[in-house]
Amino acid sequence: MDILLILRNLYGSQGFFEEEEYLSESDRNVISEAMALKEKYGGTVSAVLFSEDTPDCEKTLKKVYTYGVSKAYHVVFQDFDFSDTKTFAKVIAKVIERTFPGYDLFLFGRLAYDGDAVTIATMTAEHLRLPRVVYSKEIEKKNDHLICRKCISPKEEAALEVRMPALVQSIREKGIRRQPKIADIVRAYSDAEIYQLDGETVYRDIYAGASSVRLVSETEPDDAKEKELKILNGVSDIESAEALIHTLKELGFSADGL
Repeated sequence: MDILLILRNLYGSQGFFEEEEYLSESDRNVISEAMALKEKYGGTVSAVLFSEDTPDCEKTLKKVYTYGVSKAYHVVFQDFDFSDTKTFAKVIAKVIERTFPGYDLFLFGRLAYDGDAVTIATMTAEHLRLPRVVYSKEIEKKNDHLICRKCISPKEEAALEVRMPALVQSIREKGIRRQPKIADIVRAYSDAEIYQLDGETVYRDIYAGASSVRLVSETEPDDAKEKELKILNGVSDIESAEALIHTLKELGFSADGL
């Protein structure tokens, strides 16, 4: 099983509840999960960091190597708006298509570049046409499928089976966090190479020849209208989609296939 970790960069800004400076707890969590899967099923674990070129990036990726990751990649940007989640998801998907074809599992931590909104993970999976699981607590491999135990509410869990390759956003809490080994630490700070990829080129290629969009009108909901909040959730994306279709029908929308 070949696994790619998509890391979140702290930029040397330690969170209030973080134990260390460069890797977030959610990233250390998925590194431990990936290494456990590698030890159980074989394969490789690589990690990729999308960020501007700052001194902290090398320290982050060196730290990743101390946990036993095989290769660490840095997708470098000079000036990029990481809050533009739609564009960023396209960039991640394009980098995966070009550099990491044939991987079995793409693993995001709970706190990716959009916090725990799972927006980027979901859009990346859509661009790659991959099944995706969010809020996975535990992963098992069964032939060419993954069995993911996931949270669907604060009190409910479910097991979801998806075919590989797949994308998973993990909140794994079970088990003991992997500790760096002496051999991995020595390798990280002696001969481990950080592979750099040009993010600017990927961004330009995505939007090459794209026409500009002009805003025709801007509308806002009428404040006088009665508002109701509905949470659309299900064990799988199919159940969530069925809930959305049911809600649209209740609101009077109709279309072929609804």
